[in-house]
Amino acid sequence: MSGISPVGAARTSVLSSGSPGTIGDQARAILHAVLESPGLADQVKLRLRVLVAEHESCPEMALLEHLRELRATRDH
Repeated sequence: MSGISPVGAARTSVLSSGSPGTIGDQARAILHAVLESPGLADQVKLRLRVLVAEHESCPEMALLEHLRELRATRDH
């Protein structure tokens, strides 16, 4: 078994995008920017990495879940 955790693997997956232009590629670019930005709390970044690991083949779903969670947190 590899020494890379699912969260680490997800981060690697997010950072390596395929050909530009697909929704998945656009989501990967957004996720990369969010994860690299200094303005987001470490706890939020960790949760986002978990979402990316859960939706490894569909990064747009990870992004959607992240945005839904942010909205739910904001609305409560």
